Amino acid sequence: MEYDLFIAPNTRELEEKEYFPSVVHADSVDMETLLIDTVGRGSFRKSEIEFAINQFIDVVASHLKKGSNVTIEGLGRFRVTLGSEGKITSSKTPRSNRIKVKGVQFWPEKDLMDYLNRNQEFKRTQRSTQSARISAEDLKVKLRTIWFKNHRLITRKELETFAHLSTSTAKNRIKELIAMNFLKRTDSSRMVYELVKTSDR
Repeated sequence: MEYDLFIAPNTRELEEKEYFPSVVHADSVDMETLLIDTVGRGSFRKSEIEFAINQFIDVVASHLKKGSNVTIEGLGRFRVTLGSEGKITSSKTPRSNRIKVKGVQFWPEKDLMDYLNRNQEFKRTQRSTQSARISAEDLKVKLRTIWFKNHRLITRKELETFAHLSTSTAKNRIKELIAMNFLKRTDSSRMVYELVKTSDR
């Protein structure tokens, strides 16, 4: 597994900086790749596995939609988190149409963490990960194909971690992506952004 070290944002302006390791993602594995890899492990046809996985995803999503925590043994636990459109300034029950699903949190099971760490080899990447070198166009592709496949919203700090950007570069890239009509601020916060729908472009 390749990694690189990045300055912790809260120590960026300090004389003594702290660094944290982060995975340098070589690629993104899609459903097609997972299906092909799974077919090679047994006697099931690809269409059978694809049908089973899609049904499984539908069942998991339906339980999450009810507000249930979903635990998949060997993988981990999923839980829905909520947010609101605009600030809620009273403890009285707000209109239900202001409450929105903010995201889905995931906690890996111990068995999965043990497997990931067992006989793991970490290698410092030789590739350049300087944040200023990623253009807004490159970032657009990365966000669309990876981040927004699993998330509805992104914050500036999440963008910094996801794309290994400094705070100043992240701010500049966000401005550029908004100008390109790719991102827009949500109604709930100036620091939270969402993908501009194709129909709105």
